[in-house]
Amino acid sequence: DTVLLEKNSSSELPLASVTKLMTYSVASEFYKNEQDIVITKEAAQQANTLNALLEGDTLRVNELIPIMLIESSNDAAFALTKVIGEEGFLDLMNFKAKELGLTNTRFYNPTGVDPEARNMPQDQINYSTAIDIAKLTKNLIFNQPEFLDIVSKKEYPLYKEGKMVSVLKNTNELIGEIPEIVGGKTGTTDRAGECLMVIMKLNESNEGEYAIGVILNSKDRFNDMRTLF
Repeated sequence: DTVLLEKNSSSELPLASVTKLMTYSVASEFYKNEQDIVITKEAAQQANTLNALLEGDTLRVNELIPIMLIESSNDAAFALTKVIGEEGFLDLMNFKAKELGLTNTRFYNPTGVDPEARNMPQDQINYSTAIDIAKLTKNLIFNQPEFLDIVSKKEYPLYKEGKMVSVLKNTNELIGEIPEIVGGKTGTTDRAGECLMVIMKLNESNEGEYAIGVILNSKDRFNDMRTLF
């Protein structure tokens, strides 16, 4: 791997919804795509959710994952933990971080919300580094074939019981603006600031050549990433 540009790339910082990259990693590895999950009241009432899901909805794992990654849905992310329980799911997130060598990364919740949003201790905030997030993203690109297909979508139709009920908008506004950017993940909270990971395709003739850009604790993540690009 070649580092093209870095600044404070090993600084431990809050992640906000960039967390959901690891939530996806665990769900895609340990769950079956067709597994049904019922949206509980607790899931539907997650802080900062966009209300795409309602209590009692039943969706498959492979339907919840795009909602979580594209819309950055906290309810979808939380719902995915309920198959094995949130505590067990978090153990897997942190186990996976250790397995991938993400030595400066720790997860306390599956969504990335600040501790205040869930009445958790102030020090229990998900954190990582720009270099760790780049490592995680690389693993997803090359080991989860459907990952790039999901995060490259500018819009995603949401179906319930076979009927389209809405069209979700990708929270990454650089998708479609810069053709070389083929995916990414956003995150924003008061304590994390604006966060952004993007995947850039470097060579049309070589599917395996990508650059990964990561910005944490920005005040203007999209303009910062345009400058980096």
